[in-house]
Amino acid sequence: MKFVTTGNFNMMSAEDHARIRPIIVRGFRPARIKATEPRIQAIADELADAIVMNGSTANVVADYSHYVSIRTISAFIGVPPEDIDKFESASVELILLSAVPFEPSRPRLEAALTTVHAYVGSLIERRRAAPQDDFISDLIAIQDAGEKLSQDELIWSIVFILLAGHDTTRSQIASTARMLIDNGLWEQAYTDRTLVARALKESLRIYPAAYRFARVVEEDMTYGDVTFAAGGRVALNLAAAGRDPEVFENPDEVVLDRAAPGFDIGFGYGNHHCIGWALATAEITIGVQTLVDRLQAVTLRSPVEYKVGGTIAGPEKVEIEFQPRTAQ
Repeated sequence: MKFVTTGNFNMMSAEDHARIRPIIVRGFRPARIKATEPRIQAIADELADAIVMNGSTANVVADYSHYVSIRTISAFIGVPPEDIDKFESASVELILLSAVPFEPSRPRLEAALTTVHAYVGSLIERRRAAPQDDFISDLIAIQDAGEKLSQDELIWSIVFILLAGHDTTRSQIASTARMLIDNGLWEQAYTDRTLVARALKESLRIYPAAYRFARVVEEDMTYGDVTFAAGGRVALNLAAAGRDPEVFENPDEVVLDRAAPGFDIGFGYGNHHCIGWALATAEITIGVQTLVDRLQAVTLRSPVEYKVGGTIAGPEKVEIEFQPRTAQ
């Protein structure tokens, strides 16, 4: 599957990763991320307005975080708003990449990747003809300046950012909101404007959207009493790591401002640290804070429902009851 070897930063060869990642990272300029924050706020405000107007109940995922996420990453990359529906349903299929067994899911995943690849390719050609102030235009300029990045590598890299940047963040916004509700922190987050940002690390620890990373064993190795054969697959379980009682005291409890070591791998680690972590942090913080600012007396209407399997395992249904907040 071309996407795995050419565009997926978690699975491509170490050599390609070392060459391609530094080029793509240059598109995530701090100034561009900062300039995107008012756009995130406008998107969140519009969606929160709709939730309030539509009654006293909502599904945080379907009515809010799904659209905060897809519209933010699309705007950042340079996707026109009217084009989002061309690939929106395909953008949540990346979960199938680590499905077990994989083969039954292959046709769905390949269809989704084909759809997004074709769209991104056409958008790159439009931007090459008429550059704009966006992520895609930045990368085209970097490529044209002589960086060793093929057209297919450029397309697949943007496909990966678009897909991964949507599904993970839509889940983490909903899970962070759920965590505040479950732990009686909603009203405190309204009066303490630092709480949501401080709570994000605990949200990544307890409810990681990307909870499992698949890896291929390059050479035989033994860890503890387990031997892994070369060519086999292993899954690194971040959900279990975040609740390890040997590392975290009271691991199932939310403790803001945990002392070191904390949980510093929610966005990955080292060379595989999430390249969009700063944008995602802004998006989650603004998205959750906007809900807190607009809704009060928030409770869960029903048990949270999750996706099944895959790399990304965030909630699909976080149903809430609320009252509009009268003080704005």
